[in-house]
Amino acid sequence: WIMALPFGLFLAHYPAYSLMYSRGAHGRMAIVAGVGSVLGLVLGFALGARWGIRGVAAGAAIDLTLVYLFLFPPQLCKVAGLRLGAYWAPIVRGLVGVGAPVALLHLAVRAWIEPDYWRIVAIGAAYGAVFVTAVFGVVFDRRERRLAMARFGR
Repeated sequence: WIMALPFGLFLAHYPAYSLMYSRGAHGRMAIVAGVGSVLGLVLGFALGARWGIRGVAAGAAIDLTLVYLFLFPPQLCKVAGLRLGAYWAPIVRGLVGVGAPVALLHLAVRAWIEPDYWRIVAIGAAYGAVFVTAVFGVVFDRRERRLAMARFGR
């Protein structure tokens, strides 16, 4: 659970790598990756010495969060010619719009989670239903909903 939000930030930025490569921004990406690697190494050792493997995971989580909140987006926006706010608006809308309902579902069912296959299947189906509903209702705009409905049928 420590890596959930940072990994979500990473995945939200994943498509940007193709743009950065196609525009020849390898140097900018290398600088961001280098700073992130050094930061992750320092945090991993510092927090790992204090809290063990959870400290190492927390160091990686802090590193990813800082890189994908503060270092990578400005570089990407310079390469793409975007305002930072125009870049962040759909990402925040998606993370909050999908993350909040999924987190609420987790809080509602966490006491029910046990190592039982049928419960895991039921909870997985509930997560899937909440996720798809949130994506359709919050993340997709009207045009994207129409495209998805045409593709998958009504």
